[in-house]
Amino acid sequence: MTLWDVKSGRLDPTPLDSANQGVEVASSGRRLITYQASGSHYRVRVGPRHPATDPASRRPREKAAARRPMVYTSTYALLRENSTWRVEGEMRAPDATISDDDTTMALCVPGAPVQLWALATGRRIATPWAPTLTAQQCVEERLHLTPDGRRLLMTTDTKIRVWDVSSGKESSAIREPGVSEIGFSADGSFLATANAEELLIWRISQTVRPVFRHSLTDEHAFNVRIDPHTDQVRYLAGPPNASTWPTTVRTLQLNTIMNAGWRDESAQSATFSPGGTTLAITYLDRVELRDGRTGQPPRDLHASPVPQSSRSSRAAG
Repeated sequence: MTLWDVKSGRLDPTPLDSANQGVEVASSGRRLITYQASGSHYRVRVGPRHPATDPASRRPREKAAARRPMVYTSTYALLRENSTWRVEGEMRAPDATISDDDTTMALCVPGAPVQLWALATGRRIATPWAPTLTAQQCVEERLHLTPDGRRLLMTTDTKIRVWDVSSGKESSAIREPGVSEIGFSADGSFLATANAEELLIWRISQTVRPVFRHSLTDEHAFNVRIDPHTDQVRYLAGPPNASTWPTTVRTLQLNTIMNAGWRDESAQSATFSPGGTTLAITYLDRVELRDGRTGQPPRDLHASPVPQSSRSSRAAG
């Protein structure tokens, strides 16, 4: 297996690895995942895309394990059916995904708990809480890692389940059915999901409801990417069930939903002044004034606490 330089169109003759069941480049572009089947065993190897581009090769003080491709062998693939001893085939093959920062790999092994691996050491992370996926779920690439590798996500037919990798604690599920595509912002604070009907943007810290909706009319969204610096989301658009790769790139403006001043609380009410120059926003414990043109607090005014009598009357009502 070798690589082609897309910009120059030249072939790099340096042999990288051998693979008879597929190869893919990690989302960071720095790691290569190869799949090799041999009899009843299946090898998943993770290594640098090219030694010259591997950050580990430029850090001589690191352990040797960090500079070698790491091999994980699965004995669950290519299982034989008991009654006929027929090989079931590639549908039971494992599938790997790597976090954008190249720190963590999630390995989907059909019929076994999900495996997590620390790529810097080549050691498996203890995950007694990990879910078990079917062969079909592995093929459909239902596992996802946040860019920092700290959260594991699994899509099901009705929702998206989320776990904290270090503690194993499962967060509240994202109740969105039929999700086929997932994308993250680079900082991992926002999540994009797409199904057959719409594309949604969620704030990871608050997944009760999406912060953005976009209807997908007679098209499917692929490779969704969020850019929080420009408040935009991009994706490849193509007709549903098409046999060719989509060639249309769509860009959506998200306006101010990624505002750093966002707070995880809801206003009780809001009203403008008669001239529309000032906006008064009432929260559970205070009232805030905003400039009607800029949306910013007036320089000479500050938030005022809500009188106790008002809070009591609202509670009674």
